[in-house]
Amino acid sequence: MRFYDDVERGLTHKLSADRAYPAFLSKNPVSETWLVDWQAQVPYQLATLNDHLDKTDKRKPPKREITATGRNIALFDALRDIAYKQWRSYQKAGKSRDEFEVMLRTAGNGINLTFTPPLTHVEVKGIARSVAKWVWGEFSEERFSAIQSARGKKRWSKTTTLTATKPWEAEGISSRTWYRQNGTIAISG
Repeated sequence: MRFYDDVERGLTHKLSADRAYPAFLSKNPVSETWLVDWQAQVPYQLATLNDHLDKTDKRKPPKREITATGRNIALFDALRDIAYKQWRSYQKAGKSRDEFEVMLRTAGNGINLTFTPPLTHVEVKGIARSVAKWVWGEFSEERFSAIQSARGKKRWSKTTTLTATKPWEAEGISSRTWYRQNGTIAISG
């Protein structure tokens, strides 16, 4: 996806194309209405297109500027974060998936106002529905607990503990004696 984004950004820059073009509206090349001149014998590969671009073509836009594909991704990521945080409260309150989706759609419409130009209402609704459907259907208390547990273990995995270093062994005494001598309370578990 990053390679695709780089090539798309490079071609957009090189051709002075609209950076916010969502690629949904186009002429049908197989329609008899249009005269089409096929220049390529086979579809281009991303690597072939990339060969005609240099680093200046593919430079990233300023952070405040979002590309056409970037708006969808940015909205999806923002709604995903909101959904994970709000899922539990909606479950505990006995609310339905439809209510959850409406909340995400409302949040999505607000986020969409920050895009220039904004996504269509249909796109926002589709992204909100997709996020709501997945989070509501795949997430559970057990899965939430497992994720939180994994995060906690990862966060504390590099922390040195007395149990790991066992200073009492270096002194040749029991752990109970070491804790008593050092004024620390031993917690057995």
